[in-house]
Formats: sequence, structure tokens, C-alpha cells
Amino acid sequence: MAESSREASGQIFMCYRREDTRWPAFSLYDALKERFQVFKDVESIQASEDFVAKINTAVESSAVLLALIGDRWLTIKDADNSRRIDNPDDYLRLEIDAALARDIPIIPVLVDGTRMPGEDVLPPSLAKLARCNGLDLREDSFEPDLGRLVDALDKILSDARQWITLYDSRSSGFSLSNFHIDFWEGAAGEFKLVTQEADNDTLVIDRRNNDGRAVFWLVKYDYINSPNVIPLGDAWGTRRTFRVRCKVQAHDAAHSFSLMLKPVGAPPGYYQDLRSHRITPDTDTLTPPIDDQFDVPLMADCQLRLEDHDVSAAPTRLEIRDLIVTERKPPSNLIPVAPN
Repeated sequence: MAESSREASGQIFMCYRREDTRWPAFSLYDALKERFQVFKDVESIQASEDFVAKINTAVESSAVLLALIGDRWLTIKDADNSRRIDNPDDYLRLEIDAALARDIPIIPVLVDGTRMPGEDVLPPSLAKLARCNGLDLREDSFEPDLGRLVDALDKILSDARQWITLYDSRSSGFSLSNFHIDFWEGAAGEFKLVTQEADNDTLVIDRRNNDGRAVFWLVKYDYINSPNVIPLGDAWGTRRTFRVRCKVQAHDAAHSFSLMLKPVGAPPGYYQDLRSHRITPDTDTLTPPIDDQFDVPLMADCQLRLEDHDVSAAPTRLEIRDLIVTERKPPSNLIPVAPN
């Protein structure tokens, strides 16, 4: 049931300005990536991706944000001579705003003696940043400063490690009995398992036409001795956070691939949350891995529902690998006991 240490460590988002903190950003990234999962826009966003959408998704799925602050962090200006930090569309400000809005822990990293900015010099939406405890990072004491930062990250991420794995195809492989599948609105095809090795299991939807939707539910992911991921009996409105990751590859045609939490017994078209992804055809490489986080109020038992639709040609194939479903900080009475 336990995730690997790298997966369980959570994701660190590095927020910085190249004009201000280029050397520490690259040095810190190289030092941290061997121990943690680190998101830095240069390495982590591919060409043609929507930068703002990718940044928001990455921040929302992170366990901690590192805000690198140098001596020009506040004063760098746009072409109109206004402070860049005062622009609501400034990428750095959007990143910190997203973290503050979701109560994601922030560690200000104060580079080469930079002082922590006060509330009086920050835009109102960033005022809470001034109350975050900062750590120094100096070029002439990089190693000991890095050690203190790693200790702080370990402490914060110990909470992020409280993700309970509900389903992990990498540990024991896929089983078709874990899924319920149907083809709706004229869709025709086959849902099958094409490999049997846990480290290379691949689910396949072979479409014979481009009508309708292939819909399938993951029905056997659960807590030990509990039938559903979101059990009944919790207080109404209790918020629960689920993370779903997988790799998807399309052949021959573009696919629209969606994930949602579907309450058991709910009428058609009703779901608690929805994430949609455009999967472009590529016979050689996988698209960037899907990593969706669902933060939803509890309403009923739910299943994870996946849809494949709007296919642009027929026949075509969609492959799914490395499907992982986790929940963050579930009720203590539902945390499974590790098997002997």
C-alpha cells in the first residue's frame, strides 16, 4: 500500500525570477532533485503547453513552495516602469497567490543576505508571505544553508507523506476485474489488458469508430476492509483530497480523456469534479503524465470514472499505464494497517 519514498515525498515547486536568482535556482534545483520531486518551469514545462494552466496545476499539486527572493525581487520593473510584482498577471505573483489560496506551505529562501519583505511593500494578495519564516541561502555557505533547507523540507513533507495509496498498478499490475467498462452513444470497441508485468502493464481501449464515449470505472480501489474510496458516514461537507496519476498515449487520432469522481447512484451527468485532457496522437512517446488533484466536499460514496471521447478518426487506440490513486490525510480510523 505504501508509495515509494520519491512519490511519497510530495512535490516541491520552485518560484523565482531569472533576472534575480538565476544561480541559486539552478544550483538548488540540481541539489534537491536527487532527493525530492522538484518542479521548475524551465525543465518542467514543455514547448506549446499553456504556461499559466501548467503553473496553476503544478502549484496546486505541490506540497511546498520555495520562494527564492533576491535583492531585485521587489524592484524589477516592466516596460512601463511599474513594479512587476504589482501586476496581477505576473507569473511569480500568480504562483505565490495560488499557494497562499490553497494553504500550501511556503518557505522564503533569502539569497545572499536579502531581507524578508514586509507587508507594507507587498501587494495585498501577497501580504501573508511576510509572515512566513525565511531561510538564508548564501553562495559562500551554500552547503550548510542547503542542509538547513533540506531539514525544513523534510519536516514539512512528513505531512505530505500522509497520502494513502488506494490503487497502484505498478505494485501488482492491472486487473480487468478492477474496472467496469461500457461504450455509450454508438461507441464501439474493446477494453483489454495487453501486458501482464506490473512494471509495464498497459490498459488499452481499441476504438472501431469515432462515435460516443468509452466509459470505465475503477471499482476495486479502496481502504482495507472498506468498500469504497469515499465512505458514507462522514459529516456532510467534509472535504477530501484525492490525487490521480497516470500516463496516457494515443495512436492514430487525438483523444479527449476525462477523469471525474462520480457519486454512486447519482443521475447521468452528475459528478463532483472533472478534469479533461487533450491527448494528441504520437506513436513513439507518451504525453506528459496526468497528475490531477480532486479537492471535493463529501456527498456520497464515489467511484473514479474515466472517459475517452471525441476521437477524431477511426480505428484508433488509447493506452493507459502507471495508474495511481491516493488520498491525503484520510480519517484515522480508515488508514489501513500495513500488512505483515
